[in-house]
Amino acid sequence: MLSLEQFERDVQGVLDEYLAGRIGERALTERGRAWDNYGPSYRPLLLFARDHGLPVIAAEAPTWTISCIGQQGVEVLTRSRRRA
Repeated sequence: MLSLEQFERDVQGVLDEYLAGRIGERALTERGRAWDNYGPSYRPLLLFARDHGLPVIAAEAPTWTISCIGQQGVEVLTRSRRRA
């Protein structure tokens, strides 16, 4: 199993589609909001995982979550969950 902070949790589905061969790398990097250093730093790991059938977890907290917690405190997570 590979866990990458390169991808935020809310794009796990995009990552799964790429690993399953349903979308290409361009779609992965665009829809998955890949960082500028994706190619040299993360691509080799992702290709290895894909070629060997290893699961990959998008491990980074979504930017909106980090921003909201920074501005409103951790309580924002509880308020958001109650609305869902």
